[in-house]
Amino acid sequence: MKLLYNSQQIEDKVNELTTALNLKHSYLDPNHLSQPVVFIGLLKGSFMFFSDLVKKLNFNIVIDFMHISSYISEGNQGKVKIKKNIETDIKGKMVYIVDDILDSGNTMSAVLELLSKENPLQLNVVTLLKRKSSPTLKATHYNGFLINDEWLYGYGFNNDEGYCRNYPYLLSN
Repeated sequence: MKLLYNSQQIEDKVNELTTALNLKHSYLDPNHLSQPVVFIGLLKGSFMFFSDLVKKLNFNIVIDFMHISSYISEGNQGKVKIKKNIETDIKGKMVYIVDDILDSGNTMSAVLELLSKENPLQLNVVTLLKRKSSPTLKATHYNGFLINDEWLYGYGFNNDEGYCRNYPYLLSN
């Protein structure tokens, strides 16, 4: 394994993304709760990125989670399964789906399709990583690092056995 991004590089990229989001929503009054923006974290992989991201937002948000499963093992993607859906009503709201990586697009496409049926005002995607080979999806994207096709460990990503999610940095094979 080799170090792909250290914890400082990751923090800098999260800061860059939150700066863009804070600027986009600078018109929102932080004391006005009538139209909060909804942030949905896709579990399990996004938990570290999601936590770091939402802590730095300076406008009111509602937080929810979906538990999505699709990877069986390295390089072998299985069928997308929704193990836990959101509990928040997103009708007419600005929604951000936060995931660790935009990879094949299968997981995100399934989530976008499911959530669009709830008639949100707008669906947006925020990912820490995007593969160069990833497809373009019909949603506004906020992506951190652009990477090649490599298997990742750490900062929410696990190896085949489920280990390494707790590392504060990203490794690749």
